[in-house]
Amino acid sequence: MTDTPSTTRPAFLSNPDKLHFIDGKWQPSVTGGSIQTFNPATGKVLATLARGAQEDINVAVAAARRAFEGPWSRFTPHDRYALMLRVCAVIERHFDELAVLDTLDMGAPLRVPRQ
Repeated sequence: MTDTPSTTRPAFLSNPDKLHFIDGKWQPSVTGGSIQTFNPATGKVLATLARGAQEDINVAVAAARRAFEGPWSRFTPHDRYALMLRVCAVIERHFDELAVLDTLDMGAPLRVPRQ
């Protein structure tokens, strides 16, 4: 992998429209709004993101409350720890993809997100 932002769109950006992940599913903004994010090094659009509004926050908070009052609040500390380790493993497995995405979003050398 090089130390400069790539001009080639990574596979994980092949579908440029990114939605909110709320209540276990991908969904657009309640208001239908969106915002584009650009690679500052090239000026090219990286992705179109769902623009979060107060309505989206309300939906997300309600979903989080249901999740907390449901299974999460009944998890033992050990179960929560085990789940967080699984989340950590997924992040580590996708570290290179996340580093490239961060690099493209900042227009910075690839070494920056790895520091």
